[in-house]
Parts: sequence; C-alpha cells; structure tokens
Amino acid sequence: MINRNYLDMVRAYEKAITDLYARPVSELAERGAGELRTTAELPELAETLINRSKELGEATAERARGGTSEQRELAQLQILAAAAIDLHVASDLVQRSEEGVAAGVVERDVSLPGAIASLRPILTADPDKGIGPLLSRSTERVASSREIGPAKTKLQDEVKVALEDIRDDAATVCQATLKNLLLMPLPAIKNAVQVAVAEILAKLGESVSRLLRMATTLVVQAVQKLLSIFNQDAQEEARKQATEWIDELKNGGLFATLLDRLYELERIRDEVKARIEGTESEDAAPFNRAATEVSDLAAKFHKYKETITWVLHGLSWAQPWIMGLQPWGPIALGTGYVANIACAVYVSGDYVDWYRPGLNIVPGVRSVVARDLHEQKQGTSGASNDSPKRS
Repeated sequence: MINRNYLDMVRAYEKAITDLYARPVSELAERGAGELRTTAELPELAETLINRSKELGEATAERARGGTSEQRELAQLQILAAAAIDLHVASDLVQRSEEGVAAGVVERDVSLPGAIASLRPILTADPDKGIGPLLSRSTERVASSREIGPAKTKLQDEVKVALEDIRDDAATVCQATLKNLLLMPLPAIKNAVQVAVAEILAKLGESVSRLLRMATTLVVQAVQKLLSIFNQDAQEEARKQATEWIDELKNGGLFATLLDRLYELERIRDEVKARIEGTESEDAAPFNRAATEVSDLAAKFHKYKETITWVLHGLSWAQPWIMGLQPWGPIALGTGYVANIACAVYVSGDYVDWYRPGLNIVPGVRSVVARDLHEQKQGTSGASNDSPKRS
C-alpha cells in the first residue's frame, strides 16, 4: 500500500508543479522550457507545492527504511531527485519576488525545466521494481566464462574497476561541492553542523516577502530530504563527520585521496581476492554472477552520482540570492553543501562496502561476492555462512 500511496503523492506533487508553471511537467521535461505564472495566486500555488513536497519527502524517507534492498535503494534516489527539484523551483520563485527583482535575478532563465528531464524518470519510477529499470544498458553485459580460472580472474577485475569507479564518482561530486562551499564565509560552514535545520527554517522566514519565504522554505525542505538519507540518530554525526573532512581538505586536498583512506580499497580488494581464490568449485556460474552484480553496483552508484549532481546544481543556483539573507541564508546553504558531501561519501561507502558503520541500504561489493560464492559453497559442501560483517 505504501508504494501505491507514494505514486499518488508523486502525481499530487507534479500537479502542484504544473499549476505553478502553467504547463504539464511532461512538457517541461520534453521541451526544456517553461515559466512560472505571473498571477496573484502564485504564493498560494507555491505553498501548495511546499505541502506536497513535504508529504512526498516524508513518505519516501519512510520507504527508504523498509522493503527490499532494491526498493530502499530506489527510495534513496527518489529522495535526492525530489530535493533537487525543490531547489530548482526555489530559484525560479525568487525571480518573481520583490528581492529577486531588486537583485536582478529575473534576468536568468528559469531553472527547473533543464533539470526535470533527468529527474522525472527517477521520481516516477515504480517503487516495486527498484533502481534497475533506470540504468542505461548501452554497454555490453559482463562477459561470462565457462572455465573457472578465467571466471575468477574476470571477477577480480570487475571488483577492481567497480571500486575505483564508485570512488571516482563520489570524489567528483564531493570535490565540486567542496569548491562551492569554500566560497562561503567560514562561520557559515561551522554553523552548518551546529544549527538545527528546523531553527534555520524558522529564522529564514523573518523580514522577507512571501514569495522569498516560500523559496527559502523549499531550500530548507531540500536540505531536510538530504539529511533524511540518515536515520535521526545518525544525522548529527554525519554532518559533524563531513565538516571534519571539509576542514581536512580546505587547503587543497583531494577527495579521491581521502576516500581511498576511508574506504580502504586495497584491504577490500585483498579480502575479496582471498575469498575468490579460496572458493573451490567446478562451476563458473557463481563467479560470473558475482562479476555481473559487482558491475551493476558501479552503474547504480553512477546514477546516484548523476542525481546528487543535480542537487549540487540546485544549491549553486540558490547561492547568489540566499547568501543575502544574513545570517541564516548562508547557514542553510552551508548545511545543504555539508549534507550533499555526507550523502555522497556514506552512500558510496555503502556500495564499496567499507568497514565503517554505514547506511546498510544496499549489499556492497564485499557482500555481493561473499553471498554469491557462499551460495556456491552451500550447494557443494554445506558450508556455514561466512559473509563479511561491518566492523
């Protein structure tokens, strides 16, 4: 029932967007053009969108905590897509506000149509089918081998490539986010981990026009969506940890180097290699299956990277106008950047299967190999479960 309710909420959310832009969302996606209404009802329409966005975010966060790993994985992606849409709508709303007119924001093109083509297929994906249908299948599937030796070698190669691809995708979006964040005043960055998001929302609504208040509410709701990737107890720790990484790299360090250390990729490769070489089998199928699933992990995280990059774009569009709302605007934006980095690091950590406590949404590289080869051992020798445990 929850999945069907989610699709109903998506339709209500899209209707609110349609009313706001006076054009169906499908047309915004297909034509990449559209403008907000100029009528007096715009604030009321924006408030309706805010309410539908809040409902959708809460329902999607709930789905991310239940169901199969594929369903939870898709829910995470849909949280990010909704957050990105909120951010792009927010910057469009500012163009119709008194402050936007004064700041010259009206001279920019509207932001949402360019994003919606990429984000709508994610948002409207069937929750029961998981993330698989969203992946590009333009590349050939992993080649199978009937011989044990080549199959083992291929699996080791796929593990190496997947670990590096996931790390590189995460490093790319984190480095870009860090670049934007470091353009901000240092106090805003420090307060991004100290100030509660609810407090930001309350303070941002003071002394601004109604439309600008609607826009800032959407920004804060987008940040709340990012943080909902983590359970309530883990949100503060994730923000704190991300801030420590930012402090470490603020003088020119590279996220790829940091992630190598955090993920311990060499240790993962050595563990997986030992497991592969130690598995006796007369059947190459488990090794081929594991190789395909490991390759799929990299493709899935690439879709995640594409989506969280749209979140970064949305934060970047908001930066010129929200920085003027001192001091709470910069704090809200800084919190968004910090949350973006935390999401990218922790989710990619889940995919590579790092040894730290993580989100545990998806079985990562180590777990996939252990599961497939363990099933092979069970089928041939009745061995006990030896899947890796997070330390």
